[in-house]
Amino acid sequence: MSRDVEQMEFHILNKLYRQTNIGEDYIPFHDILQGLKPHQRSMKDAVKAATNLYKKGLVEFHKSKNCISINRKQVDEVEAILARRNGLHS
Repeated sequence: MSRDVEQMEFHILNKLYRQTNIGEDYIPFHDILQGLKPHQRSMKDAVKAATNLYKKGLVEFHKSKNCISINRKQVDEVEAILARRNGLHS
């Protein structure tokens, strides 16, 4: 997996967690790229990262894959991933 896709996975999880987009509280997929620098905004990487996260069971898609949220059953796992990535021990 490329480093850009890995960073995008973290960005997606971090954004959804900070905004508490869990379960039926979802945001439009295109809003995922907001907050990134222009050279980091790659929809191709975002789609690949979201697909990887979906396969891992960490996110859910809504409205024909136009919206995204954290899988409500995996909130603890997402918190652990974010804590490890931020250098905090859970």
